[in-house]
Amino acid sequence: MIGALPTPRCAIYDATSDTRLPAASKAVRSNEETWVLLPDDTMVTVQCFSPYRSERYSISSNSWKDEGPLPVTIVDPVMHEIGPAMLTYDGKVNYFGAADVSGRGRTVIYTPPPIYTGTGTWAHASAAM
Repeated sequence: MIGALPTPRCAIYDATSDTRLPAASKAVRSNEETWVLLPDDTMVTVQCFSPYRSERYSISSNSWKDEGPLPVTIVDPVMHEIGPAMLTYDGKVNYFGAADVSGRGRTVIYTPPPIYTGTGTWAHASAAM
């Protein structure tokens, strides 16, 4: 899966045919986003452009779903960048925010929904521990 810098369009690379196939478009363009593949074959991401919400992509239905706002800002609004993210052993995702002017970033934790069609939840890492 790849996203386009200037538009919300996405594509999926098919290694068998060595071609890029059109995929569903996101709500906003995907420059600098960190996408994480979840155990239920969906991907979650935080938007690096306004309105700074989150989205989850369903591979099986080829569609993006709004996963809501984050509890704290983790995107650098000037450079539109974010830090890395990682899937943890319990199926949650830690997103590390871009550093602010003081050199500090914030971290949020995404908990996927218990059912495929549900909406996950976000928590500020210091509040979640």
